[in-house]
Amino acid sequence: MRKFFHQFLFLLDSHARKKILVLLIFFILSSCLDVVGLGLISMFLALIINPGKYLNYLPFNHFLHKEELIFFSGSLIILSLLLKAIFNSFVQMQVVSTGFKFNLSLKIRLIHTFQYAPYIYHINQSSSSLLARMGYIDTFTGSILLPSLSIASNLMITFGITCFLIVLNPISTALLITLCGVFIGINNGLLKEKIKKMGKIFTDGSATIIKNIQHSISGIKEIRIFGKEQYFLSRIEASAIVCGKASETNALYQTLPRYTIESALSIFIILLCLGSLFFGMKPENIISFVGVFAAAGARLLPTMTQLTAGINQIRFSAHSMDKVYHELKVLEQIKSAAIPKASSNKIQFSTISLQNLSFHYPNRKIHALRNINLTFHKGQSVGIIGASGAGKSTLINVLLGFLEPQEGKILIDEQAITNMREWTNNFAYIPQEIFLLDDTIKNNIALGIEESEIDQDQLEKAIQMARLDQVINELPEGIETLIGEKGIRLSGGQRQRVALARAFYHDREIVVLDEATSSLDNETEREIIHSTKCLQKVKTLIVIAHRLTTVQHCNIIFKLSQGEIIQSGSFQEVIGRNMLTA
Repeated sequence: MRKFFHQFLFLLDSHARKKILVLLIFFILSSCLDVVGLGLISMFLALIINPGKYLNYLPFNHFLHKEELIFFSGSLIILSLLLKAIFNSFVQMQVVSTGFKFNLSLKIRLIHTFQYAPYIYHINQSSSSLLARMGYIDTFTGSILLPSLSIASNLMITFGITCFLIVLNPISTALLITLCGVFIGINNGLLKEKIKKMGKIFTDGSATIIKNIQHSISGIKEIRIFGKEQYFLSRIEASAIVCGKASETNALYQTLPRYTIESALSIFIILLCLGSLFFGMKPENIISFVGVFAAAGARLLPTMTQLTAGINQIRFSAHSMDKVYHELKVLEQIKSAAIPKASSNKIQFSTISLQNLSFHYPNRKIHALRNINLTFHKGQSVGIIGASGAGKSTLINVLLGFLEPQEGKILIDEQAITNMREWTNNFAYIPQEIFLLDDTIKNNIALGIEESEIDQDQLEKAIQMARLDQVINELPEGIETLIGEKGIRLSGGQRQRVALARAFYHDREIVVLDEATSSLDNETEREIIHSTKCLQKVKTLIVIAHRLTTVQHCNIIFKLSQGEIIQSGSFQEVIGRNMLTA
């Protein structure tokens, strides 16, 4: 229980906590109104059964007849019950509003921590697991937060009605509490651990479904070529069946408390009638006495049913809350290492140096980079070559500020970097797999800028520099053409040109080509290389490549092997004429 409240309060933001305090006040008022309504019903039953005894206590008894007074009293009670219903509806509306606002707030909080988490965190995560966490937030809101508020409300209503019944008849109330406690205790003992188990199965199964769906969509070409559609369908179906059975079992368990409490209340009413007769109570008094408990039972039945069902629902969904809690806890503990928020400022530079730089990934003994020393200047073209696993991409990720070296430092004009965000603002990054939005060419080039704020002159200039104008002119909707998910409607070379245009539009000083041409044909590669050669002395180029022709135009080349620089110098010094012609 302590763990639950700790996690629950951690996930609530300050606004949600304040709102819940206000709701608790509303719940107390609602409970008071329920007690008042029950008291009015009790008085009205007594008035019906023995009008002569109680009519003299009513106002206007000298001006109205007995039937008129009863009708007048009943009308006032109906009006008060309607007002109570309106107030309760208002409270319920506030509960739902709070839940959905919190849902949005928690999703934004989680997305924010994802976005600003260190790059090393994302290396160790899959996109499907991150998407599953967003689904867990919906589960937390709908199956933990809202039921918790409902439990708080129902507890207060149950407490208020119980206090009223104790004042009316403490012995009968004690019997009612005992019966309900026994039935609920048996229900709780039998179902508690089973519900928790079903909840964990459902949560883990849902994450597996998301992962397999993502795999089956992203790998549609390979899956179809190898004819493995049924393999993924079977995996999805198997997880869906497991989730369905867990959900079905939970739904069954949710209905049991209602029948348990209903049985307890029915047995209580019968025992109350028998007990009243046994102790010689007059039939007319029994009707009034039992009627009050029956009215209380009618109000307690849905209240206690919702109470126990809410507790069971929380148990079923607790694993989802646990997942979200640990995700946020980890992310918020490491967010201090993340890149600062966006800024338009840039660190000006003339020389970039890496001194005695070493890096190794967590839980790995071998260094990905070891004692790296290199220097290059603004306007130079720098080539980085080496076999797969030599450390080329790791070196670039360190230079970009995505990875923090355990040893050594990066110096800009012999000064340490004080703001990594301002340093990163110098870079444009063009990998082999280009990140493209399922949007227009225009919005992909001006990535992250609202359409109304796009500089058209700068956009046209960037398109011409990337030699993308001919491609755009051939498209029916030109720059407004939708390119599909991951740019599927464009060829590989066209996607690279969009990425180049993006770099030119955002006017970045350093353009990184990370195996950007490795999947292109020779002719398209020559065109892309020609476009980048035009940037020499205008932009600083860093080219990572396997193909030697890609780095032939570079001023300086660094060759890596097993995380170390083994050669550096001009193309001729590092590669040699014979290797180029081989």
